[in-house]
Amino acid sequence: QLEEQKARLVQHEQGVMDEKRACTGLMAQAAEARSCLENEKDKLQSENTKLWWELKEALRDKAVAQNGRKELSQTVNSLTLQLKETQAQRVKAVNDLVEVRAAADAFRS
Repeated sequence: QLEEQKARLVQHEQGVMDEKRACTGLMAQAAEARSCLENEKDKLQSENTKLWWELKEALRDKAVAQNGRKELSQTVNSLTLQLKETQAQRVKAVNDLVEVRAAADAFRS
């Protein structure tokens, strides 16, 4: 009976050792998975940072373009007003010339 108990004890110890080896393997797999996750996290964080800076730059470029468009619109409006004033002055000059010619014709007659 003692021999039988020793055999069971040895068998039990063997089972415990097998479980320890299995646990060690699982711990190694978990460590490897954790390492992979950390690497992936770092990679994603780096990409996120890059995208954030690209977004900030794009928003700044958009603001610059909007300001440029606003300034261009103001310039176009100013030039349009100048053109209308110049056209009005031309019409007045033509009318004045017609009057002067009519007066000169009347004077010659």
